[in-house]
Amino acid sequence: MLEILCKRENERELARGYAIGYPRGRNRERELEEFCASFRAGHPSFTARVVTDSPDGRLWLHIEGPEGAKEYLEAALKNSSHAEASWRRAAKWRFRRATAPLRVLPDFLIIGAARSGTTSLYSYLADHPEVASGSRKEIGFFDRGFGRGLLWYRAHFPTILATRFRRLTGGKPLLTGEATPEYLFHPHVPKRVAETLPNAKLIVLLRNPVERAYSHYHLQIRNGFESLSFEEAVEREEERLHGELERITADEGSFSKELHFHSYLTRGVYADQFANWLRFFPRERLLILAT
Repeated sequence: MLEILCKRENERELARGYAIGYPRGRNRERELEEFCASFRAGHPSFTARVVTDSPDGRLWLHIEGPEGAKEYLEAALKNSSHAEASWRRAAKWRFRRATAPLRVLPDFLIIGAARSGTTSLYSYLADHPEVASGSRKEIGFFDRGFGRGLLWYRAHFPTILATRFRRLTGGKPLLTGEATPEYLFHPHVPKRVAETLPNAKLIVLLRNPVERAYSHYHLQIRNGFESLSFEEAVEREEERLHGELERITADEGSFSKELHFHSYLTRGVYADQFANWLRFFPRERLLILAT
C-alpha cells in the first residue's frame, strides 16, 4: 500500500475517506485498478475505485469506508510520506557512494570544542557563496567513522566537476568542509587528519570551560544520558573516566561512552588537546576563536 501512495501527487478529504490524485502515465490506470482490487480484498468494508474523467486531468483514487476510515487512511498517507522521504535519502546516498571517487575532500575542518558554537559557525560558512557544505555538518569520520574508509568520507562532499566548473566560469575556488566537535578531544584524530588532509585548515572555537561544561551537561540531560545533578556529575567525573582515555589511546578501534558523554571538565582542559594537535600541525594552521 505504501508504494502506491508514495507515487501520489496530492490528496483531498472525502466524507468517509480520501481522494488521492496521480499524474497520468503509462500503465498508471491499470496499476491503480489492480491496487483497488487488492485493497478491497484486504478491506471488505471499504470501497476503492479509480476516477478517470476528472476536470484537472489527473487520475483519482477514491477510498472510503466505515467509521474510522479517514483516520486509518490519514495514518497510511503519513506513513507513506515518511517512507518516501526515507527512500529518497537512501537513493541520494547510493548516488553519492557511486560517485565518491569523483568527489573532493574537505578544505577545512571545524574541530571543536563541543558546545562552543560550532553549529552556528558552520551554518554561517555554508551560507557563503564560495563555500559548498557537505551532506551534513557532523560527519564524524576521523573519530568513530574512520574504519568506513576514505570513499565513504568523500561521498559526503561536492563533486570535482562542481569545483572545476566554478574555475572555468571565472569564479573563485569553491571550498568545502565539515564540523565535528569531537575531533579536538579525540586522541587519534590529529594523526589521522595529518595523514589524510595534510593541507586542511583547522578552525577551533573555545568557550569558557565552566560554561562549556554546564552546556554539555544539559545536552546529556536532554538526550537521556545523564541522571545525576551537575554537582554530582562533576564530583564523579574522575571516577567515571578513570582509565578510559588510556584505553582508547591504546586501542584505536575502541569507543568510550564515558568520555563521550560525561567528560564535562576534562574537555575544558584545552592545553592538553592542543598539545596533541601541535604534534602533527604547525600553529599557523589552526585558527583559534574565543566564543
